Amino acid sequence: MLDYASEVMALEQLAKHELAMGSLYQFYAQKYPEYSEFWNELAQEEISHNIWIRELASQKFEGKLNLNEEILKQWKGIKYSTDYIEEQINSLVADSYPMFEALSIALYIERELIEKGYFESFSGGRNHISQLLLKLSRETNEHIKRLSELWTQLKPKGDKSKSRYNLKGIAEKLPEI
Repeated sequence: MLDYASEVMALEQLAKHELAMGSLYQFYAQKYPEYSEFWNELAQEEISHNIWIRELASQKFEGKLNLNEEILKQWKGIKYSTDYIEEQINSLVADSYPMFEALSIALYIERELIEKGYFESFSGGRNHISQLLLKLSRETNEHIKRLSELWTQLKPKGDKSKSRYNLKGIAEKLPEI
């Protein structure tokens, strides 16, 4: 059985993760000015996701939202992912990496949210809650699509990797979430 404080902590961590993604995308917009519109649009959407998750938290406070047991296992992974995003921002301040690698990192993080089922860890009887969760999932999938399309355009010529995402070296840096 989940205790109330743990449920709130999990929601808060997920909200922080969305803000961190927004910050990363804003930083990418500055670092890669030729793609600033692309990154700024994603950043704005992440800020909206944060607001939606905070709305879910308010539903929790009103007793209209339940979290399943899996969220407790996952919130630590979300925290590690948030910390990793902050490390990426800090590393870009000190150094730089190619736009292609930025796309690969963003793709990996967005895909993990879907694959680990973070938005499926909640349930509520109200249609509004279900719609909000569905919207979060859809928009995250849309981010994956847009990132993947640009990734494909920028994929280095002659890259023969069979992997859809060139994450060699990147995946080792990311925590398991």
